[in-house]
Amino acid sequence: MATWAGSEEAGAGRYSWVSGGPIVQDPGIDNMTLVIAGLIETDKLSGIFRRLESKRPRS
Repeated sequence: MATWAGSEEAGAGRYSWVSGGPIVQDPGIDNMTLVIAGLIETDKLSGIFRRLESKRPRS
């Protein structure tokens, strides 16, 4: 994350991500909200978050 600080990459170093979702640098709802808003603005949200299918049978 430090590599991207001060750049436009990864929300200026505020997050990184793995196949399971994002890893945010600083804890808290406010920071997570900033990260998600940045992902929406840069059209990267769908590349990081994926819809999980329910394992329960549908009725």
